[in-house]
Amino acid sequence: MSAQPPGSDVDRLRAAHPLWVIEAVWRAVPSGPDRRMLTARRAGVTVSAATAPELSIAIGEAERSRGWES
Repeated sequence: MSAQPPGSDVDRLRAAHPLWVIEAVWRAVPSGPDRRMLTARRAGVTVSAATAPELSIAIGEAERSRGWES
């Protein structure tokens, strides 16, 4: 995992969802430019998305479906 600049979208996700382990991974794509994938893990649950807003939504859906508080 590479370091993110202060105030990055990953930092904001971590602040908004402190119970989750959030990481950004760059993936090489043979047919085009590399792309970043964001993942969040908590209690054996993993969700992923291409953008910070999408990951935040996925985290919220995972929490609601399991009855977890944010």
